[in-house]
Amino acid sequence: MISKSTESRDWYLFLFFWLVFSFTTNYFIDVNGEEAYYWLFGQYPAWGYLDHPPMIGWLTALGYGLIPNALGLRLFMPLLSVGMIFLLREITETKNTRLFIWMCLGLAPLHAAAYLVKTDVPLLFFLLLFFYAYKRYLNKEDGLSVLWLIISIAGVMLSKYHGFIMIIFVVLSNLPLLKKRSFWLVVLGVTLLMLPHLLWQIEHDFVTFKFHLYGRKDLGFKWESVIYFFLVQPLVFGPLIGVILIYAFIKGHIRNSFDKGLKFAGYGVFIFFLYLSFKVEFHKHWTSVLGIPLMLYGFEYINGKPKLEQLTIKLSKISLGLLILAKVYLSYDFLPSSLTKNWDANHGWQSWADEINELSEGLPIVFESNYERASRFAFLTGKIVHAYNPVSYRETQHDLLGLEDKLIGKKVFWINRTGPVADYRFHMTAFGKDVQYKVIENFQSFRAISIELMEFELVEGRLDGVVKLTNTSKSLLDFELVDGRQVRLKAYFLSGKTRVGSVALRVMEGSLSAGEELILPVSIDYPLETKSLDLRFSMEVDELIGPINSPKYSLNSP
Repeated sequence: MISKSTESRDWYLFLFFWLVFSFTTNYFIDVNGEEAYYWLFGQYPAWGYLDHPPMIGWLTALGYGLIPNALGLRLFMPLLSVGMIFLLREITETKNTRLFIWMCLGLAPLHAAAYLVKTDVPLLFFLLLFFYAYKRYLNKEDGLSVLWLIISIAGVMLSKYHGFIMIIFVVLSNLPLLKKRSFWLVVLGVTLLMLPHLLWQIEHDFVTFKFHLYGRKDLGFKWESVIYFFLVQPLVFGPLIGVILIYAFIKGHIRNSFDKGLKFAGYGVFIFFLYLSFKVEFHKHWTSVLGIPLMLYGFEYINGKPKLEQLTIKLSKISLGLLILAKVYLSYDFLPSSLTKNWDANHGWQSWADEINELSEGLPIVFESNYERASRFAFLTGKIVHAYNPVSYRETQHDLLGLEDKLIGKKVFWINRTGPVADYRFHMTAFGKDVQYKVIENFQSFRAISIELMEFELVEGRLDGVVKLTNTSKSLLDFELVDGRQVRLKAYFLSGKTRVGSVALRVMEGSLSAGEELILPVSIDYPLETKSLDLRFSMEVDELIGPINSPKYSLNSP
């Protein structure tokens, strides 16, 4: 029998070494493109961002403001991961500290949360805070429980919207909540805390909501995405004990209202994202929220079953060894280059940024179709650069920063992801990443023109309709000031992110004043052989693929 003092010592030693190891590796691990993108959020603190709520931007702004390097950027990730571990222990009310510690050490999501700057980290923390508050509320319906519920739900919504789906399923599991005065106090409190974010959305025409409702369509659907959805789940929650956790969740019994909420949340979110995988390309971290009911049910089910405990601890030890090796490799490249030559680069990005800086010779830099590389370059050099998103890509936070407007008429250093070989020069960086670039003498863009398909009719490969062009900028847009080039209104046919064709509708002449609208008739012949086909309009200047000027319109028959 292990004494309480020994268990307490082991618990605090575990938390201490968890933090020390996390902070140490976080200092040495190169910041990846996604993390750099969230660093960019922090450079422009706001109540919202184009593709995410504001929480991750606030955390990176505060952390990087205190310590301006990779450690500072990730400062709150280890702290939030410790918060998650603490809340898991409080919710389970475990007395089996040994099993609990080993399960935490064997869970890849907790290790990832301790260093990766991702929106999922604050999301998981606030969801765990919600379940802690909900369990307390079921036992003691007092003001403190209501306050914790308000803070946690608002935290979830300000971290990542889809976390609210889990909360909805918890409420569905306990409909008598709707009759309680305290429930509506929670609703009122959350609404008040969310009001500044809602006002930001109104000011920006609900840009984040539109992105998540329609922007994900840009990713396209593949059957492989559905298969991947099923295969990746055990790895997401493991990598090795994931199967045990899923089995435990399915087999675990409902003993009370709290357990019922976990079951509803787990199955509900799983079905929701399974459905979504038929609509868009699935990303494995989307189901990270499922880790909460799996971990809580998993511990309760495994605890007290000696053989299952031994197996879980054994697998957790193997997982821990693999996860430590992975973090050490991310911190220091000790593997032979012959083994890692086909891997995506994890080290050496500073030299890449320095070489691009030198190649550009002081010109403003633009990255096409690569917001992560643009963000990584900015983080490594301190120079905020623009990410240009063409018609077949998707919008990013760069589109809200006004960087493109500042480049109009300037000579720019243009880096393309997949441009035609004939138009670009190539440079191979010292660490093996090629740079495909050219210099544009007089950059022009008409992204500020919003194009809306007002009315249309589809008849066997032909669209007849009317489009409305609106100058959303605060200045005159002149189609003649493009150095002899032409500005064309074009219709692009897209299948997912792939351009399958285009047609020029007209050459634009004259100008559009700020706020001015122009109504034009359009007739478009489109290919019938592509099953999933969308239409998007663009204002294209010679030399470059046009930007995103309109939403996507489906050309598939209902």
